[in-house]
Amino acid sequence: EIDDTVAFDSLKPKYLPPKYSIPNELKDLPVEPRELDFIKALGPMPFWAKIFKSSKIKWEIHLEETRLFFERFHSEWENKEKTLQKLREEDIEKHSKLVNKYHEEYGAKISEINDFEKAYLGRDEEAVVAYASMVLERSEYDFEWNRNFDLGYNSESKEMIVQFELPL
Repeated sequence: EIDDTVAFDSLKPKYLPPKYSIPNELKDLPVEPRELDFIKALGPMPFWAKIFKSSKIKWEIHLEETRLFFERFHSEWENKEKTLQKLREEDIEKHSKLVNKYHEEYGAKISEINDFEKAYLGRDEEAVVAYASMVLERSEYDFEWNRNFDLGYNSESKEMIVQFELPL
């Protein structure tokens, strides 16, 4: 027995919203610099700076320069951090809009198919003809031929007229 019925649910697309994937350039946030690392790079005050005041003053000047350099570096880091965070938020917002658009389009497709099913079940002439056309187009046969057909449906008499060109 051949049953080429087209289930209306099979016409509905699967719900596959776009998945979020953070872009590579926004994945890794730079590590916050620590002042202690900069000071460690300067090194401890030399032993002789404890004895000679001029060496101590020179080392304290270097320490102050290191702290100023750290402050500039940290400020640049904060700016980069804020920029990356803003770009991440914009990217997430962009994705959210994309998902919302997908959801709306998906809902419209589902609604269209549900309306088509209701029209078919309500014996709307256009819907019945469209459904019968789908069945004939999707039917599989052991051989191929040019499937030309014309359909007509009268909802009052509930009669369908099928003019189908059969193979020789």
